[in-house]
Amino acid sequence: MVKVFSLGDNSWRDIQCLPVIPLHWFDARNNKDVYFNGTINWLAYCNHDFYLRGIPENYVILSLDLSTESYTQIMLPPGFDKGPNVQANIALLMNFLCFCRDFERNHFLIWKMKDFGVQDSWVQLFKISYHNFYSTNAQLFDLQHLEILPIYLSENGYTLIFTHNYNSNAPVFICDCRDDTVEPTRISDTIGWLWAKDYIESLVPTC
Repeated sequence: MVKVFSLGDNSWRDIQCLPVIPLHWFDARNNKDVYFNGTINWLAYCNHDFYLRGIPENYVILSLDLSTESYTQIMLPPGFDKGPNVQANIALLMNFLCFCRDFERNHFLIWKMKDFGVQDSWVQLFKISYHNFYSTNAQLFDLQHLEILPIYLSENGYTLIFTHNYNSNAPVFICDCRDDTVEPTRISDTIGWLWAKDYIESLVPTC
């Protein structure tokens, strides 16, 4: 059951149940939704029972349209929908919905959806080699639990800021996307954080 609270009349109402269960649905710290253009989006498993039993399962993006209170399931880039051992993420970069995941334990890929909701509009945005992470001499990532999360992409598309999302005390890195170089930030102490979201006055777009 899904309930929506309205500040206007201070009341709860039921809407359509989730057709699939988002990743980390019961873990508030790791439950990462992305708001985009009047929709809330989650990365989800097509069959959560398979995931609980350790059976490889496909990913899908679950999108809730707040104006119609209806769900859409968005397919991922071809060949990247199968759930890997390493966690994947979705993020909003330069006002595009992006899908981020490991590729064969050698690279970190970011795909962007140029036309929201259109399967054929996925294009690969970045392919960052893990070799460059180790050349920073900073805290190394555990590839068994690797979960990189993009935080910000500059307007010119040259500078990507990201962190290791598996650890709340993770360092923050800066990647120059023109030459694929990775450098740690100059903050000397480990950053302790929970999570931050952009403030949005109203989640429902006005007509």
